[in-house]
Amino acid sequence: MRRQQNTGRGFAHLSQKKYEEAFVDLNRASRLLPDDAQAHFCRGLAYLDLHKYEEALMDFNKTLELNSVHVQAYNNRGIVYHNLKNYDQALQSYTKAIQLNPKYAEAYLDRARLYLALGDSEKAAQDEESAAKLP
Repeated sequence: MRRQQNTGRGFAHLSQKKYEEAFVDLNRASRLLPDDAQAHFCRGLAYLDLHKYEEALMDFNKTLELNSVHVQAYNNRGIVYHNLKNYDQALQSYTKAIQLNPKYAEAYLDRARLYLALGDSEKAAQDEESAAKLP
């Protein structure tokens, strides 16, 4: 149980934008519990916030290796791919997040932003409408 406290504490630091403290706890959690998908996911979020996309991608991929139905990891991996201008992979990641949870509005909105970047305003509008209809 104590080992999982590192993940929780790391996430709390991340929520407060205390990245140095977050990395200490999340790195420790990843070492102590290498199969803890949430530790890798939280560290990926920290890297994403800091625009360290390659590191974020590695952690989101590890999260998905450990938990293949982690919807937020798919969506955040899509954000990373979008920022790296790997649009095909971004689209696949957003779409997988939506397939796993059709009520996840954030994935529709992120995919809409991708469609806009690709110049497909019709598909972007469809995704924005889908997100708006969700509770």
